[in-house]
Amino acid sequence: MSRQSQITSFLTTSSNPSPSAPSHEDLIQPSKKQKRTRKRTSWIWEHFIKDLNENNEPVIVCQVIKEDGTKCNVQFKHDGSTSNGNSHLWSAHQITKVGLQPEEKQLNVIEKHTEKRQTELQQFLTNWIVDDLLPFSVVNSTSFRIFCNELDPTFLVPEAKTIKAIIHKAYNYIQPKIIEQIIKEATSVSLTTDLWTGRNRKGFIGITCSYLDSDFTLKEIILTVQYVRYPHTAENIAECIENILNQWKIRHLTTTIITNNTSNMKKCVKLLDGISWIGCFSHTLQLVVGKGLFVARNLILRVKRLIDFFMTPKQSERLTVIQKEYPSLANYEDDEEPINSSETAKYLNTIADVSTRWNSSYLAWCRLLKLKGYIKELLNYLELQSDSDSRKDAKRLKNIMITEDEWLLIHDLKEILFYFAEATNYLGGSKYCTYSSINPTIAVIMMNVLPSTSSVINFNLDEAGDAFDEALEIDENQSESQEKININVPVNTYGLFDLIKKNLYIALIHYFNPTSPEALLAALLDPRFKKLKFATQEQKKDAEDELHERYNTIKLVQLNPLPSASPQQRKKRSLFDAFTKQTVAENESIS
Repeated sequence: MSRQSQITSFLTTSSNPSPSAPSHEDLIQPSKKQKRTRKRTSWIWEHFIKDLNENNEPVIVCQVIKEDGTKCNVQFKHDGSTSNGNSHLWSAHQITKVGLQPEEKQLNVIEKHTEKRQTELQQFLTNWIVDDLLPFSVVNSTSFRIFCNELDPTFLVPEAKTIKAIIHKAYNYIQPKIIEQIIKEATSVSLTTDLWTGRNRKGFIGITCSYLDSDFTLKEIILTVQYVRYPHTAENIAECIENILNQWKIRHLTTTIITNNTSNMKKCVKLLDGISWIGCFSHTLQLVVGKGLFVARNLILRVKRLIDFFMTPKQSERLTVIQKEYPSLANYEDDEEPINSSETAKYLNTIADVSTRWNSSYLAWCRLLKLKGYIKELLNYLELQSDSDSRKDAKRLKNIMITEDEWLLIHDLKEILFYFAEATNYLGGSKYCTYSSINPTIAVIMMNVLPSTSSVINFNLDEAGDAFDEALEIDENQSESQEKININVPVNTYGLFDLIKKNLYIALIHYFNPTSPEALLAALLDPRFKKLKFATQEQKKDAEDELHERYNTIKLVQLNPLPSASPQQRKKRSLFDAFTKQTVAENESIS
């Protein structure tokens, strides 16, 4: 007799009335028995029983027999859910619902997938993992396997090692095709590369290849992300890059490499014959802004302290309450929409100021300026409260509040840093060519930070540090620091804005030099900038001479091509090509 039939028989027998008069205990007994008649539908009850623990709390106890012949007896609190038991059966005993279903019931579901269909489903699963950058371990998740089983009981979810094998096989299949595509479409390629340290403290290098095809469509391909042996010297990095380029058979096509401005990366490119170095624009601009704002580091730290005060949940919620009560206090730009008090999702919070990215400081300052009216109103509100917690926070906020002059300086800095932020966003794009835009962009920025006076020679870039380097500031609760920066005293802002503009101007000239003939060449070839309005007449002439020189060099190569090793390739030349070459030669002789 099955367990279910035994329970049914027991309940039926117990429900028959007794011939004798029922006692008080018998009168209340049916209600208890009625609760036991709930049907246990989950499959896990084949391996669990209900019980009470030592605290008299309901639990479920695993009855699976282990390899040593003993019962598992693992307990879980029973709150009506069976998810804990479900997960335990899979993780501890590798038991799933599919494995427990009666054979006759399994046959009634769906016929087994063909091997071809099973492979297709595994490929779809692999594509999902790759496209969404998921860990391989997702296929080991009990909940994920249960989900797949509910969708398609006949799909066999592969293990993580199977997913790895599928990806490895796909890579080996597609790499030769990508190599063939690059060689066919590209006349030259540029690389972007960077190094970083993983969580395991090992160094890795990533290399991306970019080129224009015959239709001037920008193509971008990630070649590799792989381990680089220590030490990360220029020689080791150069050797690694050489091996990667040879593996992809594009060494002869590579003309430039874009890296950050570290000495080992710059030296590494010098060791690669025939390849020129271009500094990463975003990284270089980070250096420019860091150097330019170094004289305002005290102000930056004071503003950061005020921002951090509102990063806690308590102060953030208080700021939201003030925005609801006084929506008219916001400082909005002309093109911005005021906050609608009925749309709470639009209430603003401060933005974290991350020291490694200057533009995070810019965004944090923009948001802080919008919240200025609310912050001042919150201070007034806290000072009027009677509870000690509010008064304590009011005292703290009053001590760290920046002065009105500092508010004005932050506003002025936001205006000039706007151009740096716009340049970073546009020139950081990967869907369009940006090289020809770099120097015109820098020229526009220089026009906006051009000092009002000519005394710009006193700024020493070598002595100036980075305004965004992490430093321990002296607070009222600190007595010592690695570098003594007192942020409790308001900053004297007189003349500071002009000094910052001077420093930014000098740093731009030092790091970019946007008017050299080679730098202007790309802009000269771009229809948007070909008039070089930002350059002097002499600079334009030098750029045009550079273009003529390079054109003549390329023309000589085309007029005197190397002998072809294959006679079939010579047959591919068209009559138009031959006519063009003959005409060019005649024109040269006439001139």
